[in-house]
Amino acid sequence: MKILLTLPKNVDQIKSGGIVRSKRKYPPIEFLYLGTILSENHTVKVIDGNAENIKLDKIKKNIERYGPEWVVISSEAWDFWGCPFPYGGQLSWEIGAFAKENNAKTIFIGPYASLTPQDYLHKFDFIVQNDPEIAVQKIIEGKTKERIVRFPVDLNMLPIPDFDLLPLKAYKQNEYPGLSLNNFFVLSGSRGCPFPCIFCLNPILQGKKYRLRDPSKVIEEIEILMEKGIRSFFFQDSIFTLNKKWAQTICSEIINKGLEINWGIQTRTDFTRKDLIKSMAKAGCKFYSLGVEHIDPSIQRVIKKIQPIGQVLKTIKMVLNEGIGCGVNLMMNFPGETLRTLMKNAKFRAWCDKFGIGGGIKPVIPFPGTELHKMQKFPNSIDAVTIEAGRYNKRPFYLFYNMYKRYFDMMSALHLKDSYEIVFDHRSNLSTPKSL
Repeated sequence: MKILLTLPKNVDQIKSGGIVRSKRKYPPIEFLYLGTILSENHTVKVIDGNAENIKLDKIKKNIERYGPEWVVISSEAWDFWGCPFPYGGQLSWEIGAFAKENNAKTIFIGPYASLTPQDYLHKFDFIVQNDPEIAVQKIIEGKTKERIVRFPVDLNMLPIPDFDLLPLKAYKQNEYPGLSLNNFFVLSGSRGCPFPCIFCLNPILQGKKYRLRDPSKVIEEIEILMEKGIRSFFFQDSIFTLNKKWAQTICSEIINKGLEINWGIQTRTDFTRKDLIKSMAKAGCKFYSLGVEHIDPSIQRVIKKIQPIGQVLKTIKMVLNEGIGCGVNLMMNFPGETLRTLMKNAKFRAWCDKFGIGGGIKPVIPFPGTELHKMQKFPNSIDAVTIEAGRYNKRPFYLFYNMYKRYFDMMSALHLKDSYEIVFDHRSNLSTPKSL
């Protein structure tokens, strides 16, 4: 059978809010493993509308020409599953409807399918929650009669992917200093997150059980991509350093094999160890992204993600001392947020900027399925009149369209002239600022 795997092009802008959608072009790695599995018995084609700038009408023409019996649609590439874009579902619907008109069966995968599958049953023939690889295979091969399918995978059972399924030269990044802009690819060696953060989708989409892919398979994928000219990688794992032994093995293999690559990761400060950072630096790690979210202890307790400021600063210092670029991601407008807590976070963001520490401060989004979403109420929100979205955020961010408009109110607090005019001594060491 002919099978088409497709991803719609990102919408560039929400007109009413003027919030620009990130234009990064990362590979939909969920299609890699899935496409490779399906290719054993079927003819598979992948259309990455986002990376190749293929608009909706052209995707439809491809469906007409290719004539697939099955069309699998993902609303987001893997890197945005944990923070999906509001229009992704709408574009996916249009592709699904057109595919049906052309006598194809449709399967919807991705964050929307996983979070609220019942909302999409009238749009698609089948819905897959969470891991798509085995579930899609079972649907296409007629091994399940259910319309909503969930089938967790053993990451070590996934094949080494056929990277030629994707347009490798189309993938680029411009977010991580030290990583190449071109010849770039995303890797994922683990899935799942055992932590209870009230705002995060990862435990919902990937499960609370932390699953690891054998380091030898991860290294083999790197070597294959190197043969294809790729030298720069970002590990999309939620917490790359959660299992120190696993992360250390990855580093040791890169070093022992003499793989000349540059790469980045994301993690938490409480799973950062000095000896591991040294190994990562030696293995070519160039960017270390930290999910700090908020530095005020009262907010940390509310969101169930406690990382004391001393621990945060210690981690930053260890990373920078090894010559690795560092990023700190912060969020705002959690329940209990006040002008005092917001400004505390804003001052810390300004301090990070003084030392060239990347990242930004973004409004939290209460995604369906999270504890935050169930709370419903957001007390102590700040009322304000004007906003200057993105002024203090180096990278574009996005919000749910026509939802939670008070986020715009919170952004307006950052418009206060004095918010970020915090002067720290450029010669100071990385120690806790007295103003915090």
